[in-house]
Amino acid sequence: MQTTKKLKIAVYTMAKNEATHVERFCRSVEGADYVVVTDTGSTDGTQELLADRGVLVHTASIQPWRFDTATNVALANVPADADVCIKLDLDEVLYTPNGQWWRDCIERVWENGVSQLSYKYTWSWLVPGVVPDVQFAAMHIHARNGYIWRHAGHACLEHMFKNSKSAHLNGMEIHHYMVSKGRPDYLPLLELAAAENECPRTLFYLGREYIQQKDDAGILKLQQYLQHPKSTWQAERAEAMRLIGQRFAAIQSDAAISWFMQAAAAFPRAREPYFSLAKYLAAQKDWLGAVWAGQRCLMITARDLQYVTSDSGAWGPAIYRLLAEGYKELQNRTLLLRVLEAGLLLFPTDELLQQLAIQTGGFEVCNA
Repeated sequence: MQTTKKLKIAVYTMAKNEATHVERFCRSVEGADYVVVTDTGSTDGTQELLADRGVLVHTASIQPWRFDTATNVALANVPADADVCIKLDLDEVLYTPNGQWWRDCIERVWENGVSQLSYKYTWSWLVPGVVPDVQFAAMHIHARNGYIWRHAGHACLEHMFKNSKSAHLNGMEIHHYMVSKGRPDYLPLLELAAAENECPRTLFYLGREYIQQKDDAGILKLQQYLQHPKSTWQAERAEAMRLIGQRFAAIQSDAAISWFMQAAAAFPRAREPYFSLAKYLAAQKDWLGAVWAGQRCLMITARDLQYVTSDSGAWGPAIYRLLAEGYKELQNRTLLLRVLEAGLLLFPTDELLQQLAIQTGGFEVCNA
């Protein structure tokens, strides 16, 4: 049963050439008081499709392109009488696991001075809409006033007042359905952000981008991040250590082991550091070490949403494949069958796990 509306809720974003997402996006945000999209130059009919569905469409040319400027322009286009703003891209949807109306979830917790909400965010999928890949907590639901987006690349939402109060939003999530599309060259924007404001956030994302581009400069930039006096978020520090280890692993340096272990110690509730360590040791044919690290992975049974990762293999079938290979090399048939059974129970269509089960002669056991 839907509650009486108490708040004026606005959904806002910017868009360019996202016509294929319009219908799903508009269905997702039904019930919002305002849906406001600032178009930055679409040529595929995005503007017209949105307008036909009652969306308030504005246009803007952002030159030179900056994510903070573009998002602040989009926010400025939200009517001033809105109480709550939801930053939702066109390739994202509002989702409630138990079928509640998404407005009810927000209105239930938006009280007693709350001005920002955190929620579960799924950035990518192992199985679209079913099995999450990268998942973490985000906070892009906020009051209309007192908030601003900062940083040219990987912009973040900041509150402008000291007494901002946040709450966690249970029962509603935001799901992202990523598609390949052009975007401005991200590295120069991240370099600009770090030059303008050298803080833990800008250093972390710049270092991560260097690592993803296989540039050893990422090691130095992430070490600079770790040495920053305001670098205190243990989950992010652990990911920085893991990324440094990942780069050392890529150049076949045993320094990787130390960095993966430091990452695990910094945030022991995350599988990812152990998974990275297991992969490295398996590549070195250190099967005892790889199995130990893989077992540590599986001892962590729930994701901690504080941990933002770009490697989610720890939560998919890959960790079960790795352990199966390890037990096979160590000639431990009992544990091999056990891990194959566990892996296929969670990922029954994974072909590599199926092949390993057949090769082991334990296919019937795995599907029991």
